Amino acid sequence: MDMFEVADRVEQMTEQASIIVRQVMAEFDISHVVAAFSGGDDSIVSTHWAMDYFPDAVVMIGDTQIGIEKTRKHQTACCERFGWKYHRVSPAPEGAPPNWSKYWVDGNTSYEEFVLNHGFPGHAQHHRMYQRLKQRAFRKIKPILGKAKRGSRIMVVSGIRQDESSIRAGYKRAYAEEKSERFVWVNPFYYSSATDFEAYSQEFGLPRNPVKQLCGISGECCCGAHAVPGEREAYRIAEPAFADYLDALEARVMQAFPWGWECGPPKWYIDQNRGQKFLFDVSENQKTFMPAFVGCVRK
Repeated sequence: MDMFEVADRVEQMTEQASIIVRQVMAEFDISHVVAAFSGGDDSIVSTHWAMDYFPDAVVMIGDTQIGIEKTRKHQTACCERFGWKYHRVSPAPEGAPPNWSKYWVDGNTSYEEFVLNHGFPGHAQHHRMYQRLKQRAFRKIKPILGKAKRGSRIMVVSGIRQDESSIRAGYKRAYAEEKSERFVWVNPFYYSSATDFEAYSQEFGLPRNPVKQLCGISGECCCGAHAVPGEREAYRIAEPAFADYLDALEARVMQAFPWGWECGPPKWYIDQNRGQKFLFDVSENQKTFMPAFVGCVRK
C-alpha cells in the first residue's frame, strides 16, 4: 500500500471505531476504560488506538503464566515505549475445590494446578481454561481501578475482528456485555480487515510480536486446549526453555493421566470416568462467553 492508501484506510478505521465506542457509552454508564493487550499484532492496534482516544485508560495484561517469556517482554516493552500505564495481572492457584475427595497436587500456577489434578484440557475444556486463566485474572483489575458507581460498567477494549472465531467466542456485534463481571467488551475495529490492521500498524510504526515473526504463534497463552500438531516444536524454535518446561510438565501430568499436552482425554477414558462431571459435562456447543480467547480458537 502506498502512503495515501494507508492514510485513507486508517481514517476510515478510526472513524468507525469512534462510532462504535460512542454507541457503547450511550448504552452503558462507563466508569473506567481498560485496553486488553495480549501482545499480538492485532491487539497492539486496538490498544494503541484506545490509549490515544481515552486519556484516562490503562492497559491490562492478563498473564496466563503458561506463555512464552519473549512475548511477556514484548508486552512490557510496548507499554514502556509508548508511555502507557499498565497492570499485569495473573490468576492464582486456589487449592482443592470444596468436597474434593481425591488426592490433590499443588501447582505453582493456576494452570499447573489444573493439569496436575485434571489432566491437560483438550478442546472440550477450553472454557475452563478461559475461566481459570483469563476470567480470574481480569477480576483482579477491578480493585486496581477503584470504586465505581453502582450499575456502571468497565469498558474493555480488544482487537477482535468479525469472523467465525468471534462468533464462537460469543460476539454477534462489535461489543458485548459480560454482566456477571460488570465488563463491556468492545472491539472498535470489529468490521475492519487484516489489511486495515496492517495499514494502521504501518501508519504508526507499531512493533511486531517477535515470537509471531519466528514461529507464526503469538505465544501469549499456550494452554494446549486448541494445540495443533507441531505447535510445541514451533515454541521450541522461539524459546527452547519454554518447550522444555512443557516436556517436563507433560511427564508429571502423564504419571496420572494417559494423554499429553496436545491432546484431550481419549474416548475410552471419558467412558470409563463418565461420572466425573467436572471434566465431562461440556458439549462442543457450550455457550461460555470467552471474549479474551478468540485468537486460539481462530488458530
